[in-house]
Amino acid sequence: FGHEGLEAELARVLDLEPGETPESIKRAACRDEALALEDLHQTCSALARTGGKYDANIAAVLQPFLEAEETARDFDAWFAILTTKDDDGFRPKKGSYLGTKKANDLYDGCSEVLTREAFRMLHVRERANAALNAQLTLAIVTLGQAIAAEYAALKDRQAALDFDDLIQRTLDLLRANGMAGWVLYKLDEGIDHLLIDEAQDTNPRQWDIVEALIAEFFAGEGARETQRTLFTVGDEKQSIYSFQGAAPDKFTVRRDAFRAKVKGAGAQWRDVALETSFRSAPTVLDFVDAAFHGEGRAQGLGAEALRHISWRHGDAAQVELWPLFQIRPPDKGDPWEAARQVRPSRKAPALLAAHIAQTIRDWLDQREMLPSKNRPVRPGDILILVRRRSAFVNHLIRSLKEKGVPVGGVDRMVVNEQLAVQDLLAAAQTALLPEDDLTLACLLKSPFAGWDDSRLERLALGRKPGQRLWSALRDDPDEKATAAWIHGLIRDASETRPYEFFSQLLHSPCPADAVSGLHAVSARLGDEALDPLNELLNQALAYERDHTPALQSFLLWQQAGRQEVKREQEEAGSRVRIMTVHAAKGLQAPIVFLPDTVLERKGGAGGSAVRLLWPDKTGLGVPLWSPRRDADSPLFTDVLAYVEDKGMEEYRRLLYVALTRAEDRLYLAGYQGRNPPLPESWYNQLREAFGHFGDSITTAFEGHGDLFFEEPPVIRRIVNPQIRVVETPPGPARQERLTGLDAFSWVHAPPPDEPLPPRPLVPSRPSAPEPAARSPLAQGDSHRFRRGLVTHRLLQVLPDLPDDRRESAARLFAAQAGHGLPDAIQAGVVAETLAILRRPDFAPLFGPGSRAEVPVTGLLGPRLVSGQIDRLLVTDDSVWIVDYKTNRPPPEDASDVPEAYRSQMRIYAEALAAIWPGRAIRTFLLWTDGPSLMEIQV
Repeated sequence: FGHEGLEAELARVLDLEPGETPESIKRAACRDEALALEDLHQTCSALARTGGKYDANIAAVLQPFLEAEETARDFDAWFAILTTKDDDGFRPKKGSYLGTKKANDLYDGCSEVLTREAFRMLHVRERANAALNAQLTLAIVTLGQAIAAEYAALKDRQAALDFDDLIQRTLDLLRANGMAGWVLYKLDEGIDHLLIDEAQDTNPRQWDIVEALIAEFFAGEGARETQRTLFTVGDEKQSIYSFQGAAPDKFTVRRDAFRAKVKGAGAQWRDVALETSFRSAPTVLDFVDAAFHGEGRAQGLGAEALRHISWRHGDAAQVELWPLFQIRPPDKGDPWEAARQVRPSRKAPALLAAHIAQTIRDWLDQREMLPSKNRPVRPGDILILVRRRSAFVNHLIRSLKEKGVPVGGVDRMVVNEQLAVQDLLAAAQTALLPEDDLTLACLLKSPFAGWDDSRLERLALGRKPGQRLWSALRDDPDEKATAAWIHGLIRDASETRPYEFFSQLLHSPCPADAVSGLHAVSARLGDEALDPLNELLNQALAYERDHTPALQSFLLWQQAGRQEVKREQEEAGSRVRIMTVHAAKGLQAPIVFLPDTVLERKGGAGGSAVRLLWPDKTGLGVPLWSPRRDADSPLFTDVLAYVEDKGMEEYRRLLYVALTRAEDRLYLAGYQGRNPPLPESWYNQLREAFGHFGDSITTAFEGHGDLFFEEPPVIRRIVNPQIRVVETPPGPARQERLTGLDAFSWVHAPPPDEPLPPRPLVPSRPSAPEPAARSPLAQGDSHRFRRGLVTHRLLQVLPDLPDDRRESAARLFAAQAGHGLPDAIQAGVVAETLAILRRPDFAPLFGPGSRAEVPVTGLLGPRLVSGQIDRLLVTDDSVWIVDYKTNRPPPEDASDVPEAYRSQMRIYAEALAAIWPGRAIRTFLLWTDGPSLMEIQV
């Protein structure tokens, strides 16, 4: 719209007059012509004479309001005395608050006048809020445009593109006048089949690219006689990426459009329902169906009712619901009592995390069996899914580590927030400024120094008045080793680059560990600490490439950023995985915990309540922003409710994705915070699902003493036994079976010969010696190499052009300044190239149906072959292969062709003979130093 256009459109959408502002609307509402002055004067007189408290309060505001000049009247004070606020917003006061009986006796209709005035003021406030929404929206869009322009300028200066740029540039290319036709024509020659996976998460711009790509698929006869296909896989029940622009209704609209286009072209269209699951056991799928059965439970999951069929008949499964974890409000106690010990957290999330960790620990200790796999549970079998990365995740990781359960850590992490990184940065900061007592204390408590509280307290409390901790450490005869180590850090900080400093710190011995600092970190924090350390080293290398490699400046640069790292949890190995449901899309596990099932506010269903509403979410055509609830206009309130309802639909789809990650067991739990869970919470929906199973089991829950429940705590459980016979999987060979050094004789034996080459055999780089190139000091054409490259390129592209355009295109290409060819050589290259293309006996090689730069990969016996044929022609009875040779003096006779080139053509011929058996294979060498075309008998 532009600035003025957006302002006008916002006014239209919000039903405002042009130029109206919140102040002008309030001023207009306080003018004499807008007020029932006579009624208000009599009301004020009556209120002032009653002597009542409520009446006097109103009169104290109304009297100066009426006596003031129109432009000086206080709208907000008058509004506040007439209205009250509750959870649903503002409303008029009632009863005696708007006129007592005495006031109404003195002036009949006093309360009616005030009530009518209160409703009028509410309406005025709504219009003022609408104008405020327009102002704020225009301001934030203006700010956003400035930020976006600066961001675009930064990318231009660095020649960088982000993922959105790639999408938009591709779309622009496919839509550009004069270019789209050529691009689509070339794609029509190269694309036969298009597969769209996860189509429910494809956003509108990506759909536009798909439509452009397949525009010629069903438009009639293409460049080649082949039937092209579109294969789309999507499940609108699993559309959970609305923050990336995906929406299930868009998926349905595009599917219907494709169906109409395909059927309109007379082609075949198939809708295939995929109802069979190869992942989950029948009991798990039955519970999923039950969870979304009922009014409103499946809203947002598609028009059809949920129905799943499991392939895993007869496999054991279990679904279990734990009671909602709550705690009693803590005793405040004496605020003057000093905290003398660290107390474990008594919050409900921490207690639930501890219960999950203890449950897993018991399984591992008791060798709990997975009947469907006939083996004990392993840590890698367990997947814990959460809606968001909250403090609960930290409680989980801490509890699992305390119980000795291997855990893979969080799936996403901010590098600066990781303890191992903070310890490394503390070492660098101490090396630069050892007089910083707090940072030095952090370093001493880190895995590198390994001090405990008592050791640090002994040093700190024993200092002289005003003495620095670093000075006390140097003077302490018992801490000479630690002081010497820090002296080494100070020396390294002044002599080494950031990467070298951190690398030496991690790979050298430290006071706490004689092996290395890395070993010390891993011993205390676990292997998951290695990922953020590696990322910090990568950042140090990146910084050194673009900046002065000083440690101090690197610390400032690194601490100002917020680098986030994604961990591939599918590669977590034999460790418990903790992931968000979004990150777990496409993954699965035998045992799934779903502990984050409580929603306390509707706006938080999508993770956070975003009050900037974009047109693609609302359909208004303009964005709309209100920073707080008391500034909302009626339109904003309605649209926000619509967006929140859409968020609740995705909230239910997120639950569907989470439940269907489980193979055999599903454990459901939740914890309650300050507010009770909303009725729409997953926990309530899952608890109701157990009512569909008459054979569900209810047992008493034995939890922590700090927990309390509004009703007797029970565990609801659905269990099905193993019916299908499962063979015992072969276990790993035990070490006790190996006796003596003979069992490890392979250590001293030479490795066997590799059956295949360590890399593919490339025909263009044969093993036989290649002929020597002409000496650069020899007399002759000094532009031979560039001339050959230009000839090679012309022979690649000219055959695709019409005959009448070839010569002009060849001259234009040969004359480009980058080639550096004199005019005479340019003319010679063009003439010789066109002469080859016009020779009747070689015309088929460059005619319709021939292809340039054709990749060839395959197996010839035990050899893996990978190469690229410069020119290929396949006819009904023969296959013609042409390879270009540059920068070599060509032989005059085919018998003089070097063996290296014959071997290359022989390999190509053998590979293509396997693809087209029974057809004659003809091989040619095109010598660009000439140029001349020579057939080779292989």
